[in-house]
Amino acid sequence: MTKMGETVDLMHSTGPWSAEATAMSDGMTDQIQNALNTVGHDQAAVHDVVTGDHGQKFIEDFGTHQWTDNGTALGGLLPETTDHRQLAGETMKAFDSYVSGHGPQLLDIPGTDNQSLGQVNPEFVKALA
Repeated sequence: MTKMGETVDLMHSTGPWSAEATAMSDGMTDQIQNALNTVGHDQAAVHDVVTGDHGQKFIEDFGTHQWTDNGTALGGLLPETTDHRQLAGETMKAFDSYVSGHGPQLLDIPGTDNQSLGQVNPEFVKALA
């Protein structure tokens, strides 16, 4: 398991997306965005997380969180180049699979006053397009 995968597992067991968690502060959100900006350059790590055992849960948690940058850092996880075509294709397939299979939930995200994915994270949605 990659370090990113270990971090995701830890976050789901004890961190901001665990069942016991309360809302994250903007400071914590900013720190996670900084981490996403850093890890987004490692397309192999991103691929391994989003296509791995907990990939769909990762996409759900990160995709529906209200980021202070409107999803810009999250969108940075999406591949931009074709240097690693297979990894890029599999990474995009994982994101697309989640979005296409969760339409109703993404049109009315819990805890966001009935906002959709495009309202909560417009920059992420632009990156998906």
